Order: sequence, then C-alpha cells, then structure tokens
Amino acid sequence: MKKADIQNGAIANVIEVDPDNVPDWAADWPTVTNEGPGWLYDGSTFSEPVPTAEEVAIELAQARAAAIAEVVAETERKRLQVIHDAVAVDFKDVKNVKDVAGKLALIKAANTKAESLKK
Repeated sequence: MKKADIQNGAIANVIEVDPDNVPDWAADWPTVTNEGPGWLYDGSTFSEPVPTAEEVAIELAQARAAAIAEVVAETERKRLQVIHDAVAVDFKDVKNVKDVAGKLALIKAANTKAESLKK
C-alpha cells in the first residue's frame, strides 16, 4: 500500500507501507495508487498538478525544435535525392555542352530551393 505525505495541499512524498503494519505517524495519510509528488490534494480528491507557464514554454520550445529538425532532415534528404537524380545521367548520352549546363542548372536550383526551405 502507498501512503502520501501531504504538505500545503500537494503530495510531498509517497511511501510504501505494509497494510497490516502502517506506522502511527503515517496512519492518517491518504492512500494513493499512481499519484506522486506534486499532485494536488483537496482533502478528498487527488488531481494532476497544473503546469507552470515556464514548463509549458519549455515543452513548446522542445516540440518546435523537434519539428524544425525533422523538416530540415527531410529537406536535406530530398535535396540530396534531387542532386543524385540530376547527376545520375549517363554522360555518354549527353550530346553537347548545353545538355551538361542544363543538368548543372538543375543541381544549382535544387541547392537554392533547399537553402530557402531551411529558413
């Protein structure tokens, strides 16, 4: 059995006790299941703690950073695929310098587009 030490309306600590031998000093502590330190207690009901503005801001910043990293990684993968596809031409089939210049222009355009997507 788990008992919660309540301080200022919140769980300060949770201890595991033998249900047949609860210490006197913890006898009036409420029994808990999954609740832990920081959970609120109004005398009869437990509730999850409300996150602070700082905690919410940190969580949002972490989610934003993860999303940006995912977009950058996908953009880089696509950029490399475009470059690979552009240079995968069998140059034996290239008839003139104009064809080579066209392939190089595709590579340059892919790099430019990738860089613009990173911003």
